[in-house]
Amino acid sequence: MQFKDFSKLPKYGKAHALENIQVSSFEEFLQSGAPAEKRKDSGLQAAFNEAFPVEDIHSHLKLEYLGYEIGGSLYTPEEAIERGATYSKPVNGFFRLTRFFETKSDEDDVEPKVKDVIEQKVYVCDIPYITRGGSFIINGVERVVISQLQRSPGLYFSFEKNIYSTLIVPERGAWFQIDIGSNNVLTAVFERRRKVPLFTFLRALGFVPEELVEEFVDTTEVEPVEGLILAATVKTPDGVTLADFGDVLTSDLRDFLIDRGISKVRVFTEDRYGVRVLIDSIRADKSVSEDDALRRIYYKLRSVMPSTMDLARRLVLGMLFDTKRFSLGRVGRHKLNARLDLGKRTDFVFRKDEMLTITKRLIEFADRRYPPDDMDHLSNRRVKGIGEQLYNVFRQSLLQLAQNSKERASFIDEEKATPLELLNSPVVSNSVTRFFTTGTVSQFMEQVNPLSELIHKRRLTALGPGGLTKDTAGFEVRDVHYSHFGRVCPIETPEGQNIGLITSLAYYSVIDEYGFIKTPYVKVKDGKITKKVDYLNAEDGEIYIVAPLDELE
Repeated sequence: MQFKDFSKLPKYGKAHALENIQVSSFEEFLQSGAPAEKRKDSGLQAAFNEAFPVEDIHSHLKLEYLGYEIGGSLYTPEEAIERGATYSKPVNGFFRLTRFFETKSDEDDVEPKVKDVIEQKVYVCDIPYITRGGSFIINGVERVVISQLQRSPGLYFSFEKNIYSTLIVPERGAWFQIDIGSNNVLTAVFERRRKVPLFTFLRALGFVPEELVEEFVDTTEVEPVEGLILAATVKTPDGVTLADFGDVLTSDLRDFLIDRGISKVRVFTEDRYGVRVLIDSIRADKSVSEDDALRRIYYKLRSVMPSTMDLARRLVLGMLFDTKRFSLGRVGRHKLNARLDLGKRTDFVFRKDEMLTITKRLIEFADRRYPPDDMDHLSNRRVKGIGEQLYNVFRQSLLQLAQNSKERASFIDEEKATPLELLNSPVVSNSVTRFFTTGTVSQFMEQVNPLSELIHKRRLTALGPGGLTKDTAGFEVRDVHYSHFGRVCPIETPEGQNIGLITSLAYYSVIDEYGFIKTPYVKVKDGKITKKVDYLNAEDGEIYIVAPLDELE
């Protein structure tokens, strides 16, 4: 067969396998081609590692995860369509159950002795397997799981209704927000509604607000001069307060300090909005100690006083610094590192020093040193493929399976307990079946013609779990954005309520390891076009001056 090319412009680069976004995402999740000992801690492997090990309430049994294998399919894709069956493969997990001798109450600090160990292969579920064309066959019908285009985890600054805000979006957990309201006070917002003074929260973290001033703004030590603002409380050697933090040095106050023998005071180097915010925020903190701050925050969140300080500390600190409740994830850590210049931190834990850095950036943002973030820019939106969606399904169901096994261990005979007995639950199978049959992102594949089938596999949606709803989505998120150029098709979108919420990937675009969309650019050097092609995401594309290829004419 011969092809005739009628295009006027030269060809640069080439299109990748167009359905590859589905197949590669699924394979990264399952890692079926990698040996069990060489699998990365991601996808299905990460879901198992997060749910296990688990112990019973008496610590007599410990159930550990060792690995998983993918079995063979009963039918080929063609046979599954003919028989009205599901093209799937079984997932079997390898588990180890360790039984311990019972220890006496006065020997709790002694490590328990192992009684015996049982290792078993346990059937977990059947997982529908992707075909080479990027579709799934469920009950003899081809279906497609479309990718989601959602807000990326990270750090965002905004200015709306005279309120300066920074929003920390984790991969898993409740969003955390810091506001500067009309009263010029920094406020921490928990659970999107509970507000406490930020410096009360910082005191609960172990910081002393007065000692944090130099972390946020510049100060210096000078002789008392009229008009300057005090950056520290002025006290006599025996502890008597002469002037408070934030006081303005009037002529009377200056003379008073000089008469008391004060020759040097610490002052702010400049009077700007951020300084006023810092002064008013520290003064708004009414707590006097770390424990007092924890009590105040606990009462604000639960409307009762904590019974113990340990309970208050677990609740308050766990909201941000416990990875089971608040995890940045790989993407969130990558974005936070880039935004705050943190180097190459790899853990998913949000740290206390990062809270100080974010507070400093917010004060600088309030001083108009940075522009607000554009939430609709593709540098702030990423693609969740089939692999990441399946990870969320398996993570939730495996955590439930582990909890069920813990409860089951409490009422069965410990001597007869086995991994198969403890894990005999259809919870994972039910979750996977529900995702593929009734999930909003799982749809019957369009088969009007091969082109419509291909377009369906490259479709992006802002709807679905964790996304927007067509009733509440505003005009801005539906509009065409300049960062869509070369990445998302600006034309192909349905009419009606879903307009702008369902789009398609552009022909040459690809998705990087963090889920951001890249498009190829041809490099120009010394005013001449080279043959070098670079794939850039929307954030990198802001660095360079770009022009459409038809400018060559």
